[in-house]
Amino acid sequence: MSRKSLALTNLRLRHVFDHFWECYSLEGALEKMESMKVEMRNVDKKKREMSSQIDDLAAEVSKEKKLRSRSEHYSKQLEDEIEILKVHYTMLAVFVLATISRFRLLVYGK
Repeated sequence: MSRKSLALTNLRLRHVFDHFWECYSLEGALEKMESMKVEMRNVDKKKREMSSQIDDLAAEVSKEKKLRSRSEHYSKQLEDEIEILKVHYTMLAVFVLATISRFRLLVYGK
């Protein structure tokens, strides 16, 4: 083979190699892009799921706050009613004792 033909052969081989490498790189890039698209869809799906979970938890926290508030309100009402009953029973006890004392005075004269 002559130098000129060897040079052309090398040039053709280099062109074929470059073309192959370009195709291989393009195919790899396309596969990587497709892989990244799948990964992005998965990330978006997880993001939606987490957002839904956050919304559910926020609703649950709100419900718990309302229940706690109602419970505290009812507890305060019961405490107030107990205080009122204590006053009433104290007054009733004083009335009963006074009535007994009057009865004793009337019956026994003491």
